[in-house]
Amino acid sequence: MFYRFCKVFIFSIFLLPVSIALVGCELGHIRATESSSDTAAMIYESWINYDAGRYAVSVEAGSRSAFIILSDGSLWGWGINEHGQLGDGTRENRYTPVWIMNDVKAVSKRCTHTMAITTDGGLWAWGGNGFYWSDELGGRQIEPGRAWDDSAECYLIPRRIMDNVKEVTVCDTSALIVTMDGTLWQWHRRTPLPIELMSEVVAASITRGTLYVIKTDGSLWGKGGNAWGGVGDGSRVRQDEFVWIMDDVVVVVTGTNHAMAIMSDSSLWAWGSNRYGQVADGTQESRDSPVWIMDDVITVSTSRWNHAVAIRTDGTMWGWGTNDGGQLRYIPGRLSPVNRIERQPVHLMEDIQNISAGEGFTLLVKADGSVHGMGLEFWTWTERNDLEVELF
Repeated sequence: MFYRFCKVFIFSIFLLPVSIALVGCELGHIRATESSSDTAAMIYESWINYDAGRYAVSVEAGSRSAFIILSDGSLWGWGINEHGQLGDGTRENRYTPVWIMNDVKAVSKRCTHTMAITTDGGLWAWGGNGFYWSDELGGRQIEPGRAWDDSAECYLIPRRIMDNVKEVTVCDTSALIVTMDGTLWQWHRRTPLPIELMSEVVAASITRGTLYVIKTDGSLWGKGGNAWGGVGDGSRVRQDEFVWIMDDVVVVVTGTNHAMAIMSDSSLWAWGSNRYGQVADGTQESRDSPVWIMDDVITVSTSRWNHAVAIRTDGTMWGWGTNDGGQLRYIPGRLSPVNRIERQPVHLMEDIQNISAGEGFTLLVKADGSVHGMGLEFWTWTERNDLEVELF
């Protein structure tokens, strides 16, 4: 095992900007230090096992738990595990990463359940089973809203449920799957079997009640709830059929009632609810149609808790939206990250290769393969007496 976790009482932790580092190759410990002006408010630095030649390549931040994919394809997870959402065969909370499975190329996590795609195109799922899976797919459907008090309603280890999968996106009550032939499928808590939605799809994303797809010609389409302009068609009328939004799109991601798209020229566009500055156009006015945000963007990640982060072509990381828990970082010159809203992109860090915005925290992979995190939400994953803290 690569970790060792030490115990000491924590006090006044929310009053100081600190960084946390898990140090060492084979064994490490966690420590908190004062943060300099050019670092994040809280940094959780994962081990880098140089001896084994392994390093982190991507991260997935969910709700009070997270995953790391290493360069050898192994998947590791840690955090809250009451529904088996980590997939380690238990319901025990894990305060440092534990091995889950091998040969993983992508993972998607939300709330109580997780899905991953392996290198052979297999789709695997685990965790709470109140939303989807059927007997035909190796799971069992239960009544929506039924209490999570029976271990049979959760799958504690990954189960293969589909083949030939290219992409998967998980949300609270649904999942979108794009297969190798470009077919888009959806699971929902009201549908025990996957439903075929359309063909000629290269990517898809879903949020609460709103769905987006990128077609093979680069056009972006959306449908569903539209109260704050979340569909992006220029109206605030619910759309029960797919409507065209924009062309030349290569990436689409969703937050809560808003969405963002990267175009083929690397420009970033956003629309929808903007109460917390999550659209990043310098205002807090909701937008019914896409507005330009910034250029030279290669990836973007949005959170259900109304913050987002992006990486530009030069490897710099930028963030915007709510910063009430330091999930964007401790901004130099400001006394506290609490109740701060960044209405437009703010430069955060350098040399970043991968990012993921979670619920109240942010994960990132630096160029050296180390994993870092920002946000006070990290502390809720750990019993207050289970963390060694040194303030110096």
